[in-house]
Amino acid sequence: MGPHAWPLNLDWIGRSALLALCVLVELGHSPLDALALAKRQRQRVSPSPEQLETFMAWSEERRVKRSLSWIVPTFDALAEIAYSHLRTS
Repeated sequence: MGPHAWPLNLDWIGRSALLALCVLVELGHSPLDALALAKRQRQRVSPSPEQLETFMAWSEERRVKRSLSWIVPTFDALAEIAYSHLRTS
């Protein structure tokens, strides 16, 4: 199943964001692409560190179960996107 492209209303922060990320991965996006898409749609999407760790573990389970070619990104790679709204230019 390939990635779906349609307008998403990701008006979520926290647990709802985590659920949205899992759905996007299930629909065919890699974890990093899913988080980047969520951030583009809603800048405030900001899973907690614990939620990012959970997302990483869940993503690894999905990757193995489905023999997917993407790799699970590091915490730092996810955090760079997740907390980009906190950076000052």
